[in-house]
Amino acid sequence: AATWGASYLFIKVAVEGGLEPAPLMAARALVAAVILLAYLARSLGISRAAAELRAAWRPCLAIGAVGAALPFWLVAWGETHIDSGVASIAQSTVPIFTLLLGWRFLPHEHVRPAQIVGVGVGALGVAVLAGVGPSGGWWVVAGTLAVVLSSLSYASGNVIGKRNVHDTPGPVLATGAMLAAGCYLLVPALFQLPHERPTAGAIAALLALAVLGTAMAQLVFY
Repeated sequence: AATWGASYLFIKVAVEGGLEPAPLMAARALVAAVILLAYLARSLGISRAAAELRAAWRPCLAIGAVGAALPFWLVAWGETHIDSGVASIAQSTVPIFTLLLGWRFLPHEHVRPAQIVGVGVGALGVAVLAGVGPSGGWWVVAGTLAVVLSSLSYASGNVIGKRNVHDTPGPVLATGAMLAAGCYLLVPALFQLPHERPTAGAIAALLALAVLGTAMAQLVFY
């Protein structure tokens, strides 16, 4: 939570420093993928790591799309219109969506009435913190909704990961998902290449985002 929470600050610094959402997130995913590949090769050996990734290509493609590439871009785009604090609050809807999706797609995880009440209270709390009528016009509303939509996407990736982590080691899912996400994001990134050199702060924020808020966070999460 701490490393992921700091990600919103890093994203804001990066987008304000000259990095567009798609190139920023493509670089984030690919740098994290390289780090995770090195970890996987060291812990499993190169041959076994390659075999595990080949065997898990389907869930990795799915998690990479809905659990990384899409929400990464939505958050970065949202933060071009809203503050990082608002983004982190809107992102706190992830557990709510995860619970609702888990109720439908993870039948072995039973949902109790108290948890349903908790979902309602949580949704109300997010609305109060984010502001029912945020100042800044429709672009602020759009940016906030983009981050909420990313929460639904993250939650979908969580459920897919949960359904597959019993058969595939978590670090393999994390590595494959980041590789897939980086490849997905490369296409739109080519259309948003910066016209000027990003600031040193933006590059530092990107590296912190990739190492701490992505590679390390993925390993801990899985």
